[in-house]
Amino acid sequence: METKTIKKLIEYGISKERIERLDLSNVNLSNADLHNVNLKNINFRDADLRNINLREASLYNANLRNVNFEGADLEFGLFQSVDLSGADLSNTKANNTNLTNADLRGADLTNSDFTDAYFFNAILKDANLINGKFLYANLQNVDFRRADLTDANFNGADLSGADLENANLSNADFGSANLEGANLKGADFYNVNFTYTNLKNTVIFIGNRRIKF
Repeated sequence: METKTIKKLIEYGISKERIERLDLSNVNLSNADLHNVNLKNINFRDADLRNINLREASLYNANLRNVNFEGADLEFGLFQSVDLSGADLSNTKANNTNLTNADLRGADLTNSDFTDAYFFNAILKDANLINGKFLYANLQNVDFRRADLTDANFNGADLSGADLENANLSNADFGSANLEGANLKGADFYNVNFTYTNLKNTVIFIGNRRIKF
């Protein structure tokens, strides 16, 4: 479907309709208002969605691979089981967004706000979370292997069972967070804040020395 057609549909109230299984790959919908829309199973692969408003929208099982979401509003959205691998989510607002079972490997979440977001069983392998906000987020069993969490804030977040092997945690804040049972093998702990952090059954390797709390 052509970009002009999509924008015209938006002008005529697409935000009030239910749209499923559309192929909108490579479409340009930057600055569009699609709040509270049902976009289940939609294909937005390689689309330009910068500054889009998807607040309270449902994109369950959508293909969002390599999508540019820079500056987007994703708050209270349903992104369960979506493919966000390689996506640009920098500077996004995503408070209370549900990303259960989402694939965000290699995604860029720099400077984004995911406060109170739900990432249960999500994949953030090789992702960039520099300076991101994940306060009180549910990050249980998340795969953070080789991810860059430099300067990220996880205060009060639940990372129990998370895999942080070889992740960069430099200057990250895990104050009052729950890391019970997390894997921190090979992680970089430079200047990390673990004040009041729950590290029960967490395994940390310093050199060849294995430390279990």
